[in-house]
Amino acid sequence: MRNRYLEANPWCAWCGPPTLAAEVDHIDGLGPRGPRGLDAGNLRSLCKPCHSARTARDQPGGWWAEARHNGPRRPGR
Repeated sequence: MRNRYLEANPWCAWCGPPTLAAEVDHIDGLGPRGPRGLDAGNLRSLCKPCHSARTARDQPGGWWAEARHNGPRRPGR
């Protein structure tokens, strides 16, 4: 399914052309075992840097979750 999706949607959904996608992202963040895991409407093509950034935001305790909870870092904080 991944290969077919990338063939039909070759560009990164966030960067757009000319950046080719290398990953298929599950929009709901639940992955292939989630209730919409194989639903094409729950997928989007992303390049590796965009997919890595999305994954980092979704990880509990990751830098993005900390920034959302504590606000932006300020000098001397």
